[in-house]
Amino acid sequence: MFVTVPVGILKYVPVEPFASLHALGLDRLDIGLDRALCTRALLGRDGNPFDLSSERGVGALRNQLSEVKVRACAFSMGTDFGREDQEAEVQWLVDACRLADRFGVPVIRIDPAAWSAKLEDDEVLRRIKGAVARALGESERVALAAENHGPVANKEDFIERMLEGTPSGRFGLTLDVGNLYWFGNPLDHVYDLVERYAPRARHTHIKNIAYPAETRQTRREVGWRYKELSCPLPDGDIDLKGVVATLSAAGYKGALTVEDESLARLPREEAEKQLRRDVEYLQTILR
Repeated sequence: MFVTVPVGILKYVPVEPFASLHALGLDRLDIGLDRALCTRALLGRDGNPFDLSSERGVGALRNQLSEVKVRACAFSMGTDFGREDQEAEVQWLVDACRLADRFGVPVIRIDPAAWSAKLEDDEVLRRIKGAVARALGESERVALAAENHGPVANKEDFIERMLEGTPSGRFGLTLDVGNLYWFGNPLDHVYDLVERYAPRARHTHIKNIAYPAETRQTRREVGWRYKELSCPLPDGDIDLKGVVATLSAAGYKGALTVEDESLARLPREEAEKQLRRDVEYLQTILR
C-alpha cells in the first residue's frame, strides 16, 4: 500500500500541483477527469487543464509526469448513471478506461449513484452493471472502483447487490470507511463492514470523524453533524491503523487516498500543516 492524495486537495499546499505533491513527500497522484476528459484541477505549464481527448494533451501529461517523476495511480470520475443521456455517460467511462490503459493507471474511481438520483435502486443497479460490463470489455487492465458515497450507495443491500455477479478481479469498491460511519452505522458495525468489503476494495478514500462518545455505538441520522465533526485523520473515532491492517490481510495493495474534509474549515496555513500531518500519519501506519 502507499499514500496518495486527489489533485483537488493539493490546493492547501500553495505551489503548482506537482511541486505540492513532492512537498508532501509523495510521488503518486489521483487525477480527476471531467466529462470532456480534461484533468480538472491539474493544470499544465500553460495554466490550463490537460485535454486528454487529444493526442497533444495525452503527450503533454505523459511528458510532465515523466519529468517530475510522478505516477498517476488513479483516475477519479463523478459518474452519474441516473442521467438521462446514458449512452454519453457510458461512453465517457469507456474512453476513460482506454486512457487508463495508455497511462498504466490501475484503477478508476466512479460513483454508482448520484446524490440527486430519483431512480429506484433496481434501475440504478441495472445501469451501473451494464456500464461496468461494457467498459471492462473494452479495456485490458484497469479496475473500476465504485465508491460507497451518498445516501444510496452506502446501503448494505445496495452494495451487496452491486457486487453480486460482477467480475471480482476488475470491479470492486472505492472503500470509504468514513462514509460508512457518516451513513450512521455504529462504530463497531463499521469495522464489520470493512472486514466484509475489504476483499473487494480496489481503491480507498481515508477520512475520519469525531462523534460525541455517547453516540459512537448508536445508529445516527445519515450525515449527522458531519460538517462540524469531520476531523484530521489521527484525531477521529475510526481506528485507521486497524482498518489498514484489515485491508492488508485481505490482500489490498493499492492507494490510501487522503480525503480530510475538515481542512476546508481551517485557515490556509493551518490546513497545509494538517494535510502534512494526515499524510505522515498514514505513512507511519504503513511502516
